[in-house]
This record gives sequence, structure tokens and C-alpha cells, in this order.
Amino acid sequence: MNIVNNISIRLLWIQILFIWLTSIASASQGDAWSSPEYGTGTIVPVVSADCSGNLAIPRPLQGDANSSLCQDGSATTIYAFLGDCLSSTQGENLECLYVKKSGQTTSYLADGSVESDPSVQLYDDGYYQKGLDVNYTRDDVNDTVVDNITGLMWQDNPEVNVTTSQWLDDMTYAECQNDEEVCSDTSSIITATSYCDALILDGYDDWRLPSLYELTSILWYSSAGDAIDTSYFKNHASDKYWSSTSYKRDETSAWYVNFNTGHIDNMFKNSAYYVRCVREEKK
Repeated sequence: MNIVNNISIRLLWIQILFIWLTSIASASQGDAWSSPEYGTGTIVPVVSADCSGNLAIPRPLQGDANSSLCQDGSATTIYAFLGDCLSSTQGENLECLYVKKSGQTTSYLADGSVESDPSVQLYDDGYYQKGLDVNYTRDDVNDTVVDNITGLMWQDNPEVNVTTSQWLDDMTYAECQNDEEVCSDTSSIITATSYCDALILDGYDDWRLPSLYELTSILWYSSAGDAIDTSYFKNHASDKYWSSTSYKRDETSAWYVNFNTGHIDNMFKNSAYYVRCVREEKK
């Protein structure tokens, strides 16, 4: 199980980075860049960042050969939203994309046994301990959890344990097979999006279905079977939860997060999965 979790963590980050790069490639913002591995495209403006204590910037996100991996904690030039809230070269504030610790605190050998010798450098999350410490605030009265890093407020009432919904209703899904324009029509009252739109919790009515990145931001790999921090998220099913992100290769599918195994995947939009809603607590 430990080996599976380690592999899941690595695959998760590869998938998130691929999806994120794909989503911003057509944003038409920032400077042009080129990479021998990934060709040319458009990405966010060049910024300076101090990577000390945070996840090293992966090579595909670097803008040119002069950028370093920031492995020594020194300031460097990067093309990304990772790290602290920074300013671009034009003096404009950038929205930040924070990377938190995975929750893995132990290093494992290839056979799954625990490595107890601290002098052995094992290259997994248990060894590196990179990223920001999780920082949640739970409201037991209103059944909400605020992520003080991302500024998101999460639904965490008993409905999270039992509420399942389709991404699209059956009729819309059938039409989606032949017309991609209707594949994002979640207006039916039985969809996951409509459930969140109608939710009133803690006095707020601006709840929505979380994006894939938002939903993966609360994954926690400290234990098997519950890939979420149960000390704060007290209501959860160890199962699949819908995100609002469509699978671009096939618009009849959307991305979900599995809070049992900790991995992400996509499935047909007429599938019924669990729903956990989110709202922006901090603007």
C-alpha cells in the first residue's frame, strides 16, 4: 500500500501539472516562452521567487535554460504561480497557486518497508518534506473548514457523507454524445453543479463545485483509506468526488478525485459520484 501511495502521489502531480499547463496555454497572457521538451507557448509573466521551504519548480514550468530549479533555496526567475504572492515585472499582483505538503512523513524502501536510517537519502516526500504546512480552521457549529493557505471554505456537513450526483443528467449526456456544446450544460436540478449552486450553509449561498486543482489541494497522504485530513474534515466518504473540470480530450467525461486511494482520474459525466462544495472565503 505504501508503494501504491508513493506512486499515486507522483502520478497526481504529473497529472495536475499537465492539466494546469494545458489550461493556461491558451490564456494569451504573459511572455512567450520555449522549451526543448514542450515546444513554444504562452505562460505567465516572468517573476522572481524565493523557493526556500517550498516545492522546487518542475523543469517543464521553466521559461528558459537560465532558470534554475531553485533547489538551493535561492531566488530565481521562473514562469509559474507557485510560491508566495508575487508581483510581475509590470508591477501587477499575481494570483498564487500554493503547493502544500503531501502528508507523507516516512520514507520507504522499494519493498515497502520503512527506512529508519536518517543518513540514507531516499527521494520521496517523506525525505524532502517540501511544501507549505497545512493550515485549516474548522467551524464545528456551521460544519465548514477554511483552508488558510488557499483561502477556500469547504462544506463539511453530514451531507458530504451521503450526497451523490451526476455531472450531467441522462438526457443532456445523451445529447452530449453528438454535440459537445451541450456537454457543459449543468443546469438540470439533479447535477452536482446545481446541488452546490442551491446549497446554503453557514449563511452563505455562493457555493460551487470545486475545480480539479481546488479539490486536489485537500488531498492528504498520511494514511491509507482516508486521503484527507480527518482531524479537520470530519465528514467524508472514502470514495470518488466530482470536480467541475471537464476532460478536454473527451467532453463527455470530467475529472474526479478519489479520497480512498488519493488518485485522480476521469469518468463519464452521467456517473453518480459524491459532492463536496467550496466557496472563496478570502478574495
